[in-house]
Amino acid sequence: MEGTTRGSLPHGVRTELSRARIQPGLSDDADSWMQMLNDRRDECVATFARDRMAIEILFRERRDGEDSFYSVIPGREGRTERRLA
Repeated sequence: MEGTTRGSLPHGVRTELSRARIQPGLSDDADSWMQMLNDRRDECVATFARDRMAIEILFRERRDGEDSFYSVIPGREGRTERRLA
């Protein structure tokens, strides 16, 4: 449905889902990085205003022996920011 937004996002906000594969042998580094983000949550949230963001979602998945990070980043009027670990 063009011109409409479903769910709780305001009209005009679009989201982008990106996937980045974690290279073999770097799973422990990825764990450390995710822990650092959790430990420094307040600092991460403090960057949102500067980056003009209200939310950023980052999650990790293991499927078929492969680890990946997914990033969901909203942007206004179809513009999105692309930042992956």
